[in-house]
Amino acid sequence: MLFGFGQGGMAALAATAHFSGIDDLPNPELSGVISIGGVLPDNIRISNLRKCKTPVLICGGERSSLITSTALDRVKNAFEFVEVRHWKKAGDGMPANREEMTPIMAFFARRLKSIRGIPKGSVEIS
Repeated sequence: MLFGFGQGGMAALAATAHFSGIDDLPNPELSGVISIGGVLPDNIRISNLRKCKTPVLICGGERSSLITSTALDRVKNAFEFVEVRHWKKAGDGMPANREEMTPIMAFFARRLKSIRGIPKGSVEIS
């Protein structure tokens, strides 16, 4: 699971998209990516990538956001499962209340409950 804010979200999406296109990896999928205010960078060539099956949650403000329809189209062209949440505020700042944090917590809960993306033979260390 990768989580990033702004450029960190862009890096998480870019790394996940890049590694999903490498055939030699035994399991190129992650359990999920959460990006707050970050979209797929323009320098990632989507045409050379197969669509990534790692689920993605993108969150940001309704107004003055970097999450435009064009940027979302790029993400949806690279990832098969994309969920978008627009907060009732301007800008793409970190979540500031329960309403904004609930979709992120729900995504974590759904994805961490799943064993998809965990290599066979992995051992949980607690």
